[in-house]
Amino acid sequence: MLFVFVFTDYLTTGTFLIEAKDSYFAFSEMDLVMSGGCTPCHVECKKVLHQMATFHHQALMSKPTFEDLYTATSWDYSILGAEALALAGRLEASGAICSGGVDEWGSSLSIITGEAEEIVEIIETLQLSVAPQQVMEARRGVELKAQCVTKWAVEGHLRLFKFQAVKNGLDYSSIPAADFNVFPEYTECRPEVPNEGVVGEKLALATGGEDPVLVVPELLKLFPYSFTSSIPPVSRVVGTSSPTVYPASTVTQSLFRAYYSGCRVRTVNMTGIYVEDTCTLSKRWQNYGLMLQVPDDIPVCSSICIHKAATSHGIALDLQNKQ
Repeated sequence: MLFVFVFTDYLTTGTFLIEAKDSYFAFSEMDLVMSGGCTPCHVECKKVLHQMATFHHQALMSKPTFEDLYTATSWDYSILGAEALALAGRLEASGAICSGGVDEWGSSLSIITGEAEEIVEIIETLQLSVAPQQVMEARRGVELKAQCVTKWAVEGHLRLFKFQAVKNGLDYSSIPAADFNVFPEYTECRPEVPNEGVVGEKLALATGGEDPVLVVPELLKLFPYSFTSSIPPVSRVVGTSSPTVYPASTVTQSLFRAYYSGCRVRTVNMTGIYVEDTCTLSKRWQNYGLMLQVPDDIPVCSSICIHKAATSHGIALDLQNKQ
């Protein structure tokens, strides 16, 4: 205790939690609180494909619409078509794990875990709107599967997004929405795929010389994003704090996303907000302006958690003003 008082900054600030400039993150494959499982969620693969197909090739789905997928009592599988139904049969035969339901954190999700080539086939067959870089990572995973043997997953899950409530102010509101994520079961098997130039971009909103992200909460400066802006860039590389299945001192984390009018954002500057050129702007999402992904407001610890020593229960933090 004396060492802490004398040789650290413990008594030099009134900040209870570490500040953004002092923050650090470490990846631990053994930390089971890094993600919430969905033990009772295993269902037929055609049901999960149906849930994913209801995105109708769009990148985002509202929380109410997404959650309704898991309370439905009947499903119209005709929206899948013969090719997708045949794919569902092959996934069942290969032993792919298909889950759709509410996970241990109380969040709805649809996820299929299988071989990298199966994940790519799912995306292509259903024409899912997945970040181009993540699709390329999965395709690269097919090529490298002998070097780093791992399952891959495609997941539709609710995420939390911040949007500016007051122009040029730190007052940001939050909205949950579902989108897709693709990742390897063993994070150290994620291949290095540059994000630059993987897709074209187009102007979605002219900003008239103003920078939409000139003022952002400190939370938004802690994670790597898939778009370029004046927000200080953060490295995707995270050090490991415990042994990984395939020895690695670092892993590459996935990129957080931003959306405007339902489209993934590629560039934000004083000229405008630029989105993927293959995306059709949606008025449904336009009122929220620039939506910036932040860690879920639940104790998943991929962001930050504090555990009570006595109970080991995670405490979800209000991260708007704390890091």
